[in-house]
Amino acid sequence: MTDRPDLHIGDTLWIFDGNRRVYPPAAAGRTRSPIYREHWVAHTITGETRQSWLLDGGNAKVSKVRAQGPRSYAATAQEVEDDVWCNAHYAGLHDAIRTATPAQMRQIAALLNYAPEARP
Repeated sequence: MTDRPDLHIGDTLWIFDGNRRVYPPAAAGRTRSPIYREHWVAHTITGETRQSWLLDGGNAKVSKVRAQGPRSYAATAQEVEDDVWCNAHYAGLHDAIRTATPAQMRQIAALLNYAPEARP
């Protein structure tokens, strides 16, 4: 995704911070993993340059061109929710697809507009 003309000074931008870890309360006998949603941190756009948005009074900046990857920032709360949903369900969907019947696989391929290469 390139420049986001829909973003303006004063808007909220969510940054994915993989180093930020918030854990759920401890439960007896259970290990804890960080809460994935908590990796997303809301920041306010306070300025801009030709190539970057300045966040929180210039303390941080993010490129207007997503050079860091598709999950570097989100411009809307819905983009954050979409990423959280995908993260929560990716493994389960992967397992379901692995065990799908050929007919189900064809339906999934059609739904995703997947056209397998012709094999000789």
